[in-house]
Amino acid sequence: MISPEHRVRVSNNMSEIIMRRVILFALCALAPNAALARDYTVEDLLGLESYGEVAIAKPEKLVLVEKRRPYADAADFGYGAQFNGRILSRILATRTDRPRSLQPLFEQSSDAGYWMAGMSPSKGRLAVYRLQKRRLTLGVVDLRSRVVKWFDPAPDLPTTSPNPVWLNDDELVFIAMPAHRLPSVLLSGSASFGDLSRLYAAQARGEASGTVVSTKNGPVPDATERVLVRVSWQTAEVVPLLKGDIVDLSLSRSRTTAAVLLAGRPALPGGKPISVSFDARRHQIALLDLTDRKRRDIAGDVMRGFMTWSADDRLLILRRDDAPDWSNGYYAILDKTGTLERLGGTDVHADVVEDGGGRIVHAGWAGSTPVALMRTASGRCAWMRLTAGKATDLGVKHSARPIGTTLHSMWLLNGERLIAVGRGRDELVATDVMRGRTALLEPFNEGFRVDMNPERVEAIVVKKQGSTSVVSVTVSGRLERPTTLPADSVPLAAVPGFAVAWSSDQRNQDRLYLSRTGMEAIEIDRLNARVSTVAMPHMVGLTSKDSTGTTLHHWLILPRRAAGKLPMVVTPYPGMSFGALEPGQLSVSRYDLSTNALLLASAGYAVLLPSMPAVYDGANPSNYVVAQVDAAVDAAIAEGHVDERRVGVLGHSFGGYAALTIATRSHRYAAVVASNGPSDVAAMHGSISGSDRVRLERGIPLSSSAGWVEAGQGGMRSMPAKAPLAYVHASPAFQMDGLSRPLMVIGGDLDPVDMSHSERAFMEATRAGADATLVRFWGEGHEVSSPGNIRQYWDLVTGFFKRTIGEGAAAAPHS
Repeated sequence: MISPEHRVRVSNNMSEIIMRRVILFALCALAPNAALARDYTVEDLLGLESYGEVAIAKPEKLVLVEKRRPYADAADFGYGAQFNGRILSRILATRTDRPRSLQPLFEQSSDAGYWMAGMSPSKGRLAVYRLQKRRLTLGVVDLRSRVVKWFDPAPDLPTTSPNPVWLNDDELVFIAMPAHRLPSVLLSGSASFGDLSRLYAAQARGEASGTVVSTKNGPVPDATERVLVRVSWQTAEVVPLLKGDIVDLSLSRSRTTAAVLLAGRPALPGGKPISVSFDARRHQIALLDLTDRKRRDIAGDVMRGFMTWSADDRLLILRRDDAPDWSNGYYAILDKTGTLERLGGTDVHADVVEDGGGRIVHAGWAGSTPVALMRTASGRCAWMRLTAGKATDLGVKHSARPIGTTLHSMWLLNGERLIAVGRGRDELVATDVMRGRTALLEPFNEGFRVDMNPERVEAIVVKKQGSTSVVSVTVSGRLERPTTLPADSVPLAAVPGFAVAWSSDQRNQDRLYLSRTGMEAIEIDRLNARVSTVAMPHMVGLTSKDSTGTTLHHWLILPRRAAGKLPMVVTPYPGMSFGALEPGQLSVSRYDLSTNALLLASAGYAVLLPSMPAVYDGANPSNYVVAQVDAAVDAAIAEGHVDERRVGVLGHSFGGYAALTIATRSHRYAAVVASNGPSDVAAMHGSISGSDRVRLERGIPLSSSAGWVEAGQGGMRSMPAKAPLAYVHASPAFQMDGLSRPLMVIGGDLDPVDMSHSERAFMEATRAGADATLVRFWGEGHEVSSPGNIRQYWDLVTGFFKRTIGEGAAAAPHS
């Protein structure tokens, strides 16, 4: 399942770096010391370290690094697979003028996690989060004295922009939770049981424990109220500014006005299919004057995630009239007095893209003029300069994407050409631009609003004559002297004269480098040395043709001790395609908990990664799954390494749905494991996940249920009531009488794909007399996250394949 608010934004050349590393490692495996190589294990996976955000505080001559300890060392695994890493994080530092090994920035407890939340305007102080014993706290550390102060109100973590906003070097503003409750993003795991246990306790005391939700009034009791507060470093004073169902916050450039986004009444969908980006509630803006605390409520529905201020304190927003979707959304300017001005006229609308991954628009300020990607009545998309009643085509390709703004322009990256769009003539800023910003290894630190309207351009990455450099950008748009990066590295932070870059070498070790303009880069840290002795399997590229004659690339992974015809495991995922270059699925530092190709190959199995491109013909993907996988398997068998009688399937999430589809529609495969995949598409359409049942703060969760089924990955394009037979056809639970091979289904009780899907598949398979196994992981969400459960998961999966398709290739003795 793809999260609409959590898209990883790392550099485009990162996978290329991994590919080079894999190739070099394979060459090293031929050297005399290859006898020291060993297989990858679950303990290697659980022992992985990682980096998070990296920043440079130039005035204090500090490099700041979030570094996460080995995964299995976490003090608490109750935050879900996606956020457990937070409890492992520490904030470390070294100096830019005298770099040494990284040391803790301040004293940090071993049972807590710490991460960065933005520097003050002067870069002299740093806001930080602490997660400890299921309590989140916001603090500020003075970078010179290293003194840290913690504030009492518990912060929320809005997915649009989770960090507090600095008013000045002393004060900051943030959205606070009531009574030290955890934000909803930290409740995808067993931490959500806090609310549930309180309800059970109320029932046991004879008190009311009922909860109510309605399409008219939303959830009752409504625990969504937040408080906008201002805190001071000097006095530790906490001043409440505004109460309400606050979901986002943006401050004007002068820091005198706050635009506060408030959730309103439930939003009901119209007749068109909805996607995973469907918002369960409507939203409106309140303008808060931070000097006199006067509030102005602005009527009208505003898109969550898009708010951007001009230099003269005008707010650009995206609105819609009383409509169920955003197809006719329009941009408007809101000034500090609350006056609203519609832009672009009525013949053009915002280009709002809604697909399986979420909703996104692109717009911002070119000096004092709004610029946006718009859609005409004929469906043509173009970048346009917007004024009241008029939209002027800029003549820039619609594929160009904004990387940020300077004082007088917006910068658009079109391929490798960087263009500055201003009030007058557009200018070419640079060529050979690889990306318009440094990479962020932990995108949640910024939120998804920056995807749509990025703020000031701070750095660009340029590659010329085989050398990669990062170039800092001033507020006025002047390019500073470039800082050269180490070969095959990715920049994570940059300021004039300095950059921090990440690389991963042929021995699978991650390194951090400090680059200084005109000087050699210095290594300041490395991690995952443990896996440097892991031997990489062999990769074989395969091809096939689809029904249109297009060449598809698949990858066959062979254990290093491969001999004779091997049993093979296929890991399908509809919509995923591979290219002619080796993919990064074999990176030993890749957190892949459910379909890890390295673990399967280390167990002696050949592993097939099939390309399964999405087919956009309005039909459910189940219509194509078997044919797409069959074509890839045919190519693998033709290579001569695979025993066609011993082929199994392992799928997770949407791949789990594909696995169930294969199990019920094909007799070719000897065994199938389906992890956390829907078995009944109609039930998925109306499901509520375990954590959402207790806390419906974000509204009725149609996006993860009906949105996924209709216009998301499910691709049904309608409701079950309108196409019941199509839903039956697309649901493997209704075809279990066709199951003729052993089946294992796996689910978690907190998964958005409710555990009842695994239970339903198991019960129907049992009724059909099949060889079926059900595995339920309690307290787990969409992926297992407890180390004990991860070990059990892989013991069960490899044990199941050992029983059904046989032993893998015999293990070679380790030296």
